[in-house]
Amino acid sequence: YPLDEQNCTLEIESYGYTTDDIEFYWRGGDNAVT
Repeated sequence: YPLDEQNCTLEIESYGYTTDDIEFYWRGGDNAVT
């Protein structure tokens, strides 16, 4: 099945914030992303 696994890249660029200022939370908790 071709859709059993997906790999999506998330690229973020910012001139106004550092990596310490940016946080992402996934819906579904820890089980949403492995």
